[in-house]
Amino acid sequence: MTVIKNFAPELYPVAPTSITPVRDLSNWMGGSLQGYTDLSNNIQINANLYGDCKTPVDPFLTSEFLQTVAHEWLHVQQSTFEKALTHGPLHSQIDSNAEIIAANVLKEFQRRRKATPQDSCTCPSR
Repeated sequence: MTVIKNFAPELYPVAPTSITPVRDLSNWMGGSLQGYTDLSNNIQINANLYGDCKTPVDPFLTSEFLQTVAHEWLHVQQSTFEKALTHGPLHSQIDSNAEIIAANVLKEFQRRRKATPQDSCTCPSR
């Protein structure tokens, strides 16, 4: 969250109330969702895709996860009225902004990893 906010602090003045992984996250018609922000600014993230609090995000999904968090956090910045009207071109603009933010945050993660490399996990020998 901090890296996303530091990349574009002017876009994220309001923090979400909560961020919670939810299994089988779907819309009211049953369609699967990557993320959802309610009117109280609680963000829900699809645990089936991104894991729960005990499971790290699959490295192949890191970019999508960051984009989902950036996208939903942009919804937190909207009023209730704006959230109701966020469809079509307005929603596409949020997607586009979140994609740019996620790409830059991922670059920052990679830069930091080069600066402080992590040891790979090793299993104890039997």
